[in-house]
Amino acid sequence: MMWSKNKILVVVIFILIIIFGFLWIQDSGDKYDQPVGGFEKIQPIIESKFGQHEDLKKAALQLAQAFQKAIDYPQDAVLNDRQLGKSLSCFSLIHERLGNSHEKSTPLRQEIRDLVVSNSEKQRRYIRYNANLSGQVLDTFFDDPTSCDFAITLPGK
Repeated sequence: MMWSKNKILVVVIFILIIIFGFLWIQDSGDKYDQPVGGFEKIQPIIESKFGQHEDLKKAALQLAQAFQKAIDYPQDAVLNDRQLGKSLSCFSLIHERLGNSHEKSTPLRQEIRDLVVSNSEKQRRYIRYNANLSGQVLDTFFDDPTSCDFAITLPGK
């Protein structure tokens, strides 16, 4: 099979884009030494959206704060990952105790993440956080009431 000059050019450009993208991610690690902030704008939205039950609101705020810490300090991804895992588990636990399935909590957790990671700077930091994890698996504490940083008032199942 003969490759035309156009096909070769497309392949070379694609490879260069991949290489430069990888180098950009590698180089961006030291650019995030200051927190990006912005949680004070997100907190009232979360309190309003999840305020129907105090435990759910607290779990949503705990999760949002964990996402915020992840993007504020992406260089500390391994340290922040444990708190994010606990917060994801806490939110799922509270959501299930309110009579919902675990699967139904996934879009809500993603919505909280999207509120926190709401602009291009925060998205770059979230990518940096994930890159710094280097394939590490997220710790989870499902069905563990100690995953919440507050006293749960809902009875267990």
